[in-house]
Amino acid sequence: MIPPLIQHRRRPRLISAAPSPLLTNLSSYWKLDEASGNAIDAHGVDDATITGTIGTTTGRINGARNFDNPSNQQFGVSNRASINFADIHWCAGGFFRLHSTSGQQTLWSRYRVSGNLRSMELFFNLDGTSGLLQFNMSSNGQSGTLSTRTAATFGTLSSDTTYWCYIEHDPTANLIGISINNGTLDTASHSSGAFQNNLPLTFGRRENATFGLNGWMDEWFFYRNRRLDSSERAEIYNSGAGLAYPFS
Repeated sequence: MIPPLIQHRRRPRLISAAPSPLLTNLSSYWKLDEASGNAIDAHGVDDATITGTIGTTTGRINGARNFDNPSNQQFGVSNRASINFADIHWCAGGFFRLHSTSGQQTLWSRYRVSGNLRSMELFFNLDGTSGLLQFNMSSNGQSGTLSTRTAATFGTLSSDTTYWCYIEHDPTANLIGISINNGTLDTASHSSGAFQNNLPLTFGRRENATFGLNGWMDEWFFYRNRRLDSSERAEIYNSGAGLAYPFS
């Protein structure tokens, strides 16, 4: 008797999803979900060391780090090649919320007036009256080369409101730009890039303990040698809901 033909079924092949194109040239991504301690870089090597006690609160995606004592709180990434901005394409941004719109407050900074160590910073209410978010960059650390651009098209910020901000440097066109909630990119002329000082990259205040943030930050990203185009910014902003790392 001839045994029946046995048919062997092939196991289906598991096809893994391709990495998101948004990972290309991503240098650092801080989810800022930690309940306490340092801010961990989920993508690169730039963990940010905590100063003071920075708590957590509900952010746009999971948790956010809450700065509620502006005189004694910051995260800092020590000076290294991966946070040198130089005269290259780069961009950064993320979600934030202000608990109060009084006073001058720093979100992200590598900047000190004393010693002419200005590089770049993202600052709220810089002149104390405008209520606008402002991006500053200096090519040699001195005020004479400081270029500034406010997010004037978006306008005045409010307290207890969540925003997404985006800043960029374009060395080809010699421009810096800033946008809020994926709106118009307001630009200003700037040449020769950012001054390479030896200061840390700080979240929540300038490194010399001034102009502290009274609010929270969440899902902060930094790209080197790349800027995001309008469709990529729209993808990460995701109509205000955000797109969590690794963007899949």
